[in-house]
Amino acid sequence: MNLTARLAAAFVASLVAAGGLQQILMAGLGLHDTLAALAPLAVLIAVVAIAFGATVWRRMSAALTGAVLLGVIAVVAAAGIVIGLANRSPEVGGNIFYSLAVLIDLCFLLPSALAVLINWAVLRSGGVPAKGS
Repeated sequence: MNLTARLAAAFVASLVAAGGLQQILMAGLGLHDTLAALAPLAVLIAVVAIAFGATVWRRMSAALTGAVLLGVIAVVAAAGIVIGLANRSPEVGGNIFYSLAVLIDLCFLLPSALAVLINWAVLRSGGVPAKGS
C-alpha cells in the first residue's frame, strides 16, 4: 500500500473509531441529537492526519509527532478544566464554563487523542520510512 493510501486509511480508521467513541460518550452524558458533533471532530482528526502526513513527508519521527500532539491535547484539556473550575459560582449558570470544558474534553479531545494513537499505529505498521517511529 502506498503512502497516500496509508494516510487515507489512517484518517478513515481514526474517524470511525473516534466518532464511535464520541457518540458513546455523548450518549453517556445524556445528550441527544449528537450527529452534528461529528463535523467538528472530523476537522480535528483531519488536523491530526495532516500533521502525520507532514511528518512522514518530511521523514521526521512519527513517535515524536504523536507525543507532541498528545501533549497539546492534554494541556488544552487541563487548561479548560482549570478555567472552568475558576469560573464556577453558585448563581444560575455558574457552572457553564466547567460543563463546557467537560464536554469538550470528553467529546472532542479524548476522541482526538484516540485518533492520534490510531494514526501513529497505522503509519507505523505500514512500514512508513520515518525515522524514530
